[in-house]
Amino acid sequence: MFSWSFLKRVCWIILAFAISFAALHKKEIAAQEKGGIVLEGLVISDESLAFLRSFYQILGATENTFYYELTSEQKERIFEGIREAINKELSAQDCNTIVFSKKETARFRAEMDGTIAGIGVLSQIHPDDARPHERRLEKFVARMHAKYGAIDAKNCTFAQRLSPVEKEEYEGIITALTTIGSHGLLLAEPRLGSPAEKAGLKKGWLVKTVDGKLLEGMRLEDGTALIKGAPETRAVLGVAPPEDELDRQSRAGKGNLTEITVTRAPVQSVSVWSALITAKKKDGRREKIGYVRITQFSKGSDEQFGAHLKRLAVKKLVIDVRDNGGGVRVEVLKILDRFVPPNLALITAKKEDGSVVEKLSSVTGLFDNRTFAGKIVVLVNENSASASEILAGVLRDHKRATLVGEKTLGKGSIQQTWTLPDETLFKLTVAHYALPSGEFIEGKGIEPDVKVVDDPNTPGDEAISAAVDVLLGWKSSP
Repeated sequence: MFSWSFLKRVCWIILAFAISFAALHKKEIAAQEKGGIVLEGLVISDESLAFLRSFYQILGATENTFYYELTSEQKERIFEGIREAINKELSAQDCNTIVFSKKETARFRAEMDGTIAGIGVLSQIHPDDARPHERRLEKFVARMHAKYGAIDAKNCTFAQRLSPVEKEEYEGIITALTTIGSHGLLLAEPRLGSPAEKAGLKKGWLVKTVDGKLLEGMRLEDGTALIKGAPETRAVLGVAPPEDELDRQSRAGKGNLTEITVTRAPVQSVSVWSALITAKKKDGRREKIGYVRITQFSKGSDEQFGAHLKRLAVKKLVIDVRDNGGGVRVEVLKILDRFVPPNLALITAKKEDGSVVEKLSSVTGLFDNRTFAGKIVVLVNENSASASEILAGVLRDHKRATLVGEKTLGKGSIQQTWTLPDETLFKLTVAHYALPSGEFIEGKGIEPDVKVVDDPNTPGDEAISAAVDVLLGWKSSP
C-alpha cells in the first residue's frame, strides 16, 4: 500500500502545481480574502485547494481500501507521471518552469555549486555521429518555418505548435541528437591536475565503454553519469586513441580498446579561463589585450574572474560569454560591480502587471571601487543567455562595453526555486527583468553593436579578431 511518505511526496508535487497557479495568476492570489489557505507563505486558491483535496481522497482511499497492493516501482511511476504532466502543462506557457526529477536535481545542484565528483574532463557526442541528425533537424525546422512562419526551435514552446505527427518526428530527432553513436564519447582537454590528466587521458580520445558497459545507444546524460561517481571510487574506461596515436606493436590494430582506470575525485568546476593577446596598434607598437572566457556562472565564478583579471593586468579586455547559458545570478552581479560605477541600476525585476519585485544597483557608496575602468568588448552569440545577457546588456547600457558577435538568446526571466520534501526541486518563473535602459529582452535577445560570426572551418576566431580590432580602433564601434 501507499506509505504516508509517498502520499506526502505526491501531494507536495501536486502542491507545486497549485503554487504555480498562485504565483502565475494574480486573480487567484487576490483570493486570499475570499477563502482558500495560505501555505508556505503562498495563497492557495479555493480552486487549487479542491484539486489538492481530491488527490488526497484518491490517494487515501487507495492506501486504505484498494484490493491490490502496488509495488514501490508502480508508486514511483505514478509520481513520475504526475511530475511529467505538470511539466508538460506549465512548459506550454514558460520554458523555464519545471519540477525536477531526482537525477535532474542532482545535476542542477552540482552545476550551480561548481563541484562535481568525477574525473575532470568534458565529453561530447562525436561530430560524425551528430552530423546526420543535425541535418535532419535543419530540414525539419525549415519545413516548419514554411508552414508556421518564423519560430525558434530552441524555445521549448516550439513543440506546442506542432501536430502530433510532427511532434513525434521532432522528438525523435532530438533523441537521436542526444544519443551516443558508434564513435563513443569524444574527450576534450582534461583539466590540469584532474584524475583524467593523471590517468593519461588526452583530448581527442574516444571513450566507448565504462566498467564494461557499451556506451553506444545510451543517452548522453546517462553515459556521462556512468563516468561520474563518489570520490575515491574507480571507473574503468575503454578508450580508443586516434589512429595516429595507436602503437601497432602493442595493439592488435584499429578499433581495439585500451582499458584505463581512473580514480574519481571532487572536481571544482573551472568556469573562467584567460589568455593574453598581443596585437599591433595603429602606430605600429604592440599592445597586450586580456581575454577572459566565462563558460558558466557557477558558485565561485566571480572569485575566479577576479584572479584572472588581476593576473592579466591590462587596460583593454575581451570578455567572452558565447555559449554561456547563464547560471547563478549573484555571481554575474558581483562581476558587474568590478566595472560599473557605484549607485547605478543593474537590473529591475517586474511582474506581468509592471509592479517592481526587485531593483538591483551596483555597489553603493561614496567611492568608486571598480577594479577595472579600461575598454571592454563582450563577445556574444545565439547561445548567450540569462546571466550572460545581464552582463552584456548592463555593460552596454552604461557604455562600459561594445558587444561583438551575434544576437543573444533572449532569456530575460527570473526563477525562484523550492526544495520539495523528497529533496527534488521546483523552479518557477516569478518575474522578467529590465536592463538599465528599461529594455525587456525576454524572447527578443540583445543585438550586438558589431555583427560577426565565427567560421569554424577557418583557422583563428573571427569574433575575437573583430573584438581586438574594436579595442585598437581598427574597427569602428557605436
